[in-house]
Amino acid sequence: MKYGEELPGLTWVNENSFIYGGIKTKLTPWIEQYLDAKRQNPDALLLFRMGDFYETFFDDAKVIARALDLTLTSRSKNEEGVGLPMAGVPHRTINEYLFSLVEQGFRVAVCDQLEDPATAQGTIVKRGITQIVTPGTLCDDRPGNDRNARFLSGVFMNTDKSIALANLDLSTGYCTMTEVSNIQELASELQRVNVREIVTHDTQGALDKAFTGIPVEVRPRAIFSQTSLLDHWKSCDESETLLSKEKFLTFLASIEDTGFRQPDGVISAFCGILMYLVELHYKLTSNIEQVYPYRAEAFMQIDASTFQNLEIYATLRGGGKKGSLLGELDETVTSGGARLMQNWLAYPLKDVKQITARLDAVENMYNDVEMREALRGLLNATGDLERLTTKIANDRIMPRELVMLKTTLRVIPEITKRCSNAQAKYFRRAATQLNPLVKLADEIDRAIVEDAPSNLNDTNFFNPGYDEELDKYRELDEHGAQWLLNYEAKQRTETGITSLKVKYHRVFGYFIEVPKSKLSGVPESYIRSQTLTNADRFYTPELKEYEENILNAKSKRGERELELFADIKMFAAHHIPMLMRNARILAHIDVLTSLAYTAHHRNYTRPLIDETRAFVLNNARHPVVERFLPKGERFVPNDIELGDNSRFMVITGPNMAGKSTIIRQAAIITLMAQMGSFVPAEAAHIGCVDRIFSRVGASDNLALGQSTFMVEMTETANILKNATANSLVILDEIGRGTSTYDGLSLAWSITEYLHTKVGARTLFATHYHELTELENVLPGIQNASIAVKEYDKDIIFLRKLIRGAASRSYGIEVARLAGIPKEVIDRAESILKLLEQNAHGELVRSEAGKETASKSPKSAPQNPRQLFSQRSLFSAPEPEKSVSLDPNTEAFLEAFYALSLDTTSPIQALNWLYKWQKKLHP
Repeated sequence: MKYGEELPGLTWVNENSFIYGGIKTKLTPWIEQYLDAKRQNPDALLLFRMGDFYETFFDDAKVIARALDLTLTSRSKNEEGVGLPMAGVPHRTINEYLFSLVEQGFRVAVCDQLEDPATAQGTIVKRGITQIVTPGTLCDDRPGNDRNARFLSGVFMNTDKSIALANLDLSTGYCTMTEVSNIQELASELQRVNVREIVTHDTQGALDKAFTGIPVEVRPRAIFSQTSLLDHWKSCDESETLLSKEKFLTFLASIEDTGFRQPDGVISAFCGILMYLVELHYKLTSNIEQVYPYRAEAFMQIDASTFQNLEIYATLRGGGKKGSLLGELDETVTSGGARLMQNWLAYPLKDVKQITARLDAVENMYNDVEMREALRGLLNATGDLERLTTKIANDRIMPRELVMLKTTLRVIPEITKRCSNAQAKYFRRAATQLNPLVKLADEIDRAIVEDAPSNLNDTNFFNPGYDEELDKYRELDEHGAQWLLNYEAKQRTETGITSLKVKYHRVFGYFIEVPKSKLSGVPESYIRSQTLTNADRFYTPELKEYEENILNAKSKRGERELELFADIKMFAAHHIPMLMRNARILAHIDVLTSLAYTAHHRNYTRPLIDETRAFVLNNARHPVVERFLPKGERFVPNDIELGDNSRFMVITGPNMAGKSTIIRQAAIITLMAQMGSFVPAEAAHIGCVDRIFSRVGASDNLALGQSTFMVEMTETANILKNATANSLVILDEIGRGTSTYDGLSLAWSITEYLHTKVGARTLFATHYHELTELENVLPGIQNASIAVKEYDKDIIFLRKLIRGAASRSYGIEVARLAGIPKEVIDRAESILKLLEQNAHGELVRSEAGKETASKSPKSAPQNPRQLFSQRSLFSAPEPEKSVSLDPNTEAFLEAFYALSLDTTSPIQALNWLYKWQKKLHP
């Protein structure tokens, strides 16, 4: 940073000093270097390499000390003994701190030493920014976290209002591209890939509003173009680029064949990601071997709210994996398999042939227990081949990781042998595509020791005998002292001078020292180097040669190891395409054997998937709920049958009876079946579903200023606009967020629309018993309810779905079970009786939709106002007030309340009013 430019809290006095925190400090070379790096990255925390630590200074030090719970120290103290705030972390554990900072929402710029301090020229070591770590570029290798993909997304707004999307997991090189029609579809796609950061040219803030929990980086529209990428290639050595031009052109050809409406937009989104990575100093991502363009409609569509409501990746409460569908299904033994499992859950198939192929493979492993367990054992011995390959591509592979790469390759022949004998074509095809890369594995085995270090700071990770030159340096480095002792003994024997000594001086090096009294025995081959008072010093050509070797042995040993290690990395880099293919195949084998393992241990069965509109589940269970029941409880399975003639089921029953569980399990079983999994049911026949929609739960969106009811209606509108006859819709309590009549009217109308106009297979759980009448009006609607058993005033939930509507809601009984005070329950029961009765014994409609006669007309209030004008039973007594009315007025009110408007014609009502007006005002 130059004189005149300021950081927050820093003020320049002159070109040689500044004031920070009220303290005047001199500008030293390293401070100038630090400030210059900070100026280039003002919005990032700067980690500045100094020796064995990454240090931070000024305001950054205060921030990091709080964020990482570090001790805040100081450096470069002035005359008053006050220094600049400083906090640092060891360079060997930098990744742990990077993870913590990024997860807390910080961007972190890493400034490294660009030359060896021991050989640096000038007054200060050269330093520069080597990477800027953000949520979308963090490669999280911590145990457990390596099972999760971490995507950076590029979003490009097309001129036709459609949106192009590219997603890249930098840790694996996995890249996808697609296009969507609007922000809602974009939200669904981003939900599927679990995106961590978005880069876009959007200047209207639409993405910020739509994705409040995801960092959005806005860059100029110009960088989202092939031109920017081509200019980048022109300005640097291609070996330093993110991607070769030839490979990029291959990607373009694959994108053009996908039939995108705006292929240039998709390419622009991809270019935007690459140029953003250039900005962040990332290089050599040659592991991007293939980009996967896809049409979103080629897979089952799951909108963002449905994805959350079904708790596919994480629970609604707490957001953890445990208790989610992923947490229940994921029995994979490799990190690559775990990431692929997430992908299959997010993108269920629609192609019946592809689904059948997966189910065939799962069934093969389900039946062949010995083969399944053998494959899982072999896979468990492999490493994360995707990320190991990425580290090779990015030149970040360490010796220990190369050993793990070798171990993984050594397992492949046995996996190939097992798969070649499998019944399913899926495994036999995998056996023909796997490649053990024997030459690469052999080279690593010959070169690297089994207990190799995890970083390059520790030497001695090459096997003895691998390289003659390295062996020489190792011998000198490890056994130099013994050589000198042996040499000294040899010289004493040959000269007969027993007091001869071999010594070392930091200026003169190694020499032979002989006392004055023994100089006559010195051989002619000795060369005098120094004369002292009591002795003379000599050297021999052999000693000088060894001196040069032994003094440089350690550094030359390290240099030679790095040279050899670079050669091995280059050799491995030539195999990146095959390594990535192996990684993908092993991940598929892991997921299929995992699904078979889960099916075997959870009593799942193979579903029948076809092109019909059938939806039949026999004794179906919720895969997650059944696993988390209290000890001693048993999950009650249920049957569901939908089809062309009964495609809409209205489910009634009390709260807590299990309506929501039943409709959710239907959606989850459908998703599982179309991802290629067995399902928790005795039998399942599902006509392929194109979309799953859900409207369940009650939540608001304070960030967008939307109430609970507004969110409910927005999600419902999305269903009505986008559902098709091949969709599966689950609805829970539509219309409960507004007044009773408004809610019932909306629920009734929505039911008619879904049944008649959309025709989707629908499960609707509701407390509006009036909707059960639609079974007699619309031919495709059937009523079902959750069975309960009444005992005295208590109810027992049987959790069983039966045909027919529930007799009532049992709301007060549920409230009693929840612990509502008895006096509140008693008052609620009396109010319910008043509401259900008509004052004059007229027919009233019960919750079951049947007309019955009022049993207690005299006990009912004579009009609704009387019910709510009564003093609350829980309020303090009030003084009695007497209100007297004249006889004519009392007679009029009695006649008015007795008047039946349902049976009175307009002319009769007019005559009635005229008669009473004449009577009251003659």
